[in-house]
Amino acid sequence: MAWYHSVYPGSEPPTQGEKDVYFYDPFGEVAYSYTKAEFLALSAMPAAPDLSESKVPLTFTEWNWSLSDAKTYVTANDKLNIGATCVPTDGKTHIFLNIPLTWKSNIDIRFTATTTATVDWGDGTTETVSGDFSSGHNYNDTGEFHIKIDGNISFTDDRSILVDTVQKEYLTDIYFSGITSITNGCFQDLYCLETITLPNTITSVGNYCFKNCYKLPGIVIPNGVTSIGDNCFQSCYLFKYFILPNNITSIGSSGLSSCRILNNIILPNTITSLGDYCFSGCYALENIKLPSNITSISGGCFQNCMIHTFTIPSTVTSIGSNAFYGCYALEHLEIPNGITTIEGGLFQNCYALKTVSIPDTVTSIYGTCFSGCYTLESIKLPSNITSLESSIFSNCKSLGCVEIPNGVSIINSSVFYNCTSLVYVDFSNHSSVPSLGYTNAFPTSSSNFQAIIVPDALYDSWRNATRWSTTTIRNKIVKASEYVKPF
Repeated sequence: MAWYHSVYPGSEPPTQGEKDVYFYDPFGEVAYSYTKAEFLALSAMPAAPDLSESKVPLTFTEWNWSLSDAKTYVTANDKLNIGATCVPTDGKTHIFLNIPLTWKSNIDIRFTATTTATVDWGDGTTETVSGDFSSGHNYNDTGEFHIKIDGNISFTDDRSILVDTVQKEYLTDIYFSGITSITNGCFQDLYCLETITLPNTITSVGNYCFKNCYKLPGIVIPNGVTSIGDNCFQSCYLFKYFILPNNITSIGSSGLSSCRILNNIILPNTITSLGDYCFSGCYALENIKLPSNITSISGGCFQNCMIHTFTIPSTVTSIGSNAFYGCYALEHLEIPNGITTIEGGLFQNCYALKTVSIPDTVTSIYGTCFSGCYTLESIKLPSNITSLESSIFSNCKSLGCVEIPNGVSIINSSVFYNCTSLVYVDFSNHSSVPSLGYTNAFPTSSSNFQAIIVPDALYDSWRNATRWSTTTIRNKIVKASEYVKPF
């Protein structure tokens, strides 16, 4: 995947070696690693990681998994990532603002102080506040300013830290202490934020919190957090690590979408919900294992990911539209029993998809589901479907033949459009002539297309039925007893 280096120099996704369990410091560096056997033999969690390289002195608080929970997970799932949480040793929240030589800047900070809080702006001025605080501060000099907030606070406002429009990208580091929540949009659009540490006092991370923090390389989520909001880390382009705790139950819609180089994420079994487009546009994401308690895969969840192997748990009963759209490397997939509907665009443009197993519990397959699956050579349709929807197999250029179940009574438009390798479509088990909605359903102009195979007893009525009687289609209709299948 050399393109990562050319697009994001120095930001290649991290690779893991022969170990199974990795312990990360708050900055995404591996502190310890173990094989499965080595980890299961531990009697205690490893010591605190080295935090000496931090801009401010940090004190390790805990790993975001307990030993017992981690051992249970690793026993069943083999691999796990665990992260360290920490707080500034002095108990203050630290913010670093770098104002370049060519600019001067104003910064606004909004928070609620549980008790009295002191803000040291880093230029010799301070403020003491209580309750709701909203204040702007103007810097008359250039350089790096080290802001310190002393007190228990919560960021509860959209864009709680806002550097004015031109210079807002120059806020680079935040080390939190004493905060309990980060709500919607708090730190959205801090384009050059490179470091953030979350303390284990945090219980929620709201919608849009870190959206468009383009340079943020990753984050360790503390074990008190149970949910990640919608769009929370969307477009964090340089995200390389995302370490979740065992208490997390949901990740919101587009929660990690467009994290372009994120290639390693482990989802705890406590997760029961992944929002629409949750991992959409995570181009480097090649492997992911769904939690055993998940019951649905939401629409667009893995759209445009590079997943090449994927297992859908038997607990899943629904899969949303476009869930695997554009998963160019996906080769095989088995849909579990219990699924009744395959939504539109589910596998559209999965260019490498060769085989897919569909259970007979499926009764509906919607349009464009397999459109653009260039390497799909054959497919067994479930016996209980009643229609072939528009463009369901369009541009499946390797598809050689399809047997249509007897229950299919409607054939819609462009079903086999541009299926240039299609040789025959088999209706020989039908007891009646299905309705043909459009004459472009079959690739009649393709030199490879030979036959529409029908029961001998229905041959005449089939050839004379509405739209089936169109010359280009009528000429392809053959009796089952007279056609020898080439394969």
